[in-house]
Amino acid sequence: MCAKIKKSKGGISQQGPYKKFLTDLHEVLTILFESNKLLSELSNEYQHMLYDYKYVFQNPKAYNEHVSSAELKIINEKTRKLFIERNIVYEGMYLSNYQLHLLWCYMSIKANETKRKYGADDDEYLDLKESAGKCSDIFYKRFLVDYFKVISQLSSPDHKYFGLQIRPAALFKDNPKIEIVVEVYGFRPQTTMFEVAGRKRPAFRLAVPKATTTIEWVSIDSSVLGTHYRGDKEQLEVYIQSHALKRFRERLDVLNSDAINYLLWENSHTIDKIEMYRGLLLHPIKLFDIKIGYLVGKIVNDKLLFSTFLFITHSCCPEGDRLKKITGLGKQDISYWHIDRLSTFINLREEKYPQLIKLFDEAGMGDVKELKNKKFDIDSLQDANLEALMNYISKSKEKGFRI
Repeated sequence: MCAKIKKSKGGISQQGPYKKFLTDLHEVLTILFESNKLLSELSNEYQHMLYDYKYVFQNPKAYNEHVSSAELKIINEKTRKLFIERNIVYEGMYLSNYQLHLLWCYMSIKANETKRKYGADDDEYLDLKESAGKCSDIFYKRFLVDYFKVISQLSSPDHKYFGLQIRPAALFKDNPKIEIVVEVYGFRPQTTMFEVAGRKRPAFRLAVPKATTTIEWVSIDSSVLGTHYRGDKEQLEVYIQSHALKRFRERLDVLNSDAINYLLWENSHTIDKIEMYRGLLLHPIKLFDIKIGYLVGKIVNDKLLFSTFLFITHSCCPEGDRLKKITGLGKQDISYWHIDRLSTFINLREEKYPQLIKLFDEAGMGDVKELKNKKFDIDSLQDANLEALMNYISKSKEKGFRI
């Protein structure tokens, strides 16, 4: 089946929405089933019903005054890009979420036609119904995850956090199409002044962007802190100083702001492990599941405050102190040779400095060199943690829309 193509005034070939829909659907069916006749086998009545099943995806809207038009534009552009990327494995083939949605349209209509012809007990109808359900489940989860990917890139403690609500627009009798509405919530940072070493310093409360209409502030179970906490609170609020954010960004210098924001979420949305070392509270930070450093914390006024970020080579870290003991390198040496930042490790040539690599291994930081084989763009970071993202979204209490 080939859709007719019309010429625009400028001479450029283009298709109307309905014809493009059929062309795109035809491509998906050909990819999956290696047949170019599936659409033509549907009756004309059901072919036209296909287009009525297609969702209309509205551009995201600001729910409150804390979301700017520029931010909405970024969210829209990024999610639309993700929507058409072929990165979903379905029946052994790579499809985009857009293609998965088209496939759901076809399976649903084909199931309806089969049911009318052969009844609700027909095996083909039951198989199509089950496949359509599977398709819709994957589509919905990925649709949510793609939006969550984007808001986790844009959310930061010292700027703002974002939340989402995804729902169907109101249905009208003369408009059978389902329109999907995405509303974006903005939440201002929560800033508190802490007195540290006799000086007042600002810090921002850690939170997690949510695929819901509410914001979730990060807390830590006091039992995780052991004897470092002697108060009576079961849960402590968690804050991070601007100095810690500055060092986090400086020392992970190969990551752009999107990746930095996402990595902070990945390592702080749940804090259930704190290492006690030399009187310090160290929260491990991992990149591609490889430890690269620590957020350094202390208890201030019944709150956990992260005051700085130390790269794994730094003194006051277990690995950094072992490196110092083995090599004699001090704090100034580490800064001078730039081995207190990520770029140095990923550009390190093992064949040129085998002894140095051996020393890193002995100090317990040999895994960091494996990062040189990784891609540090935001898509690679989030795809590497896709299963965890899917699980995180699935646990969300907000139901949102359903297919």
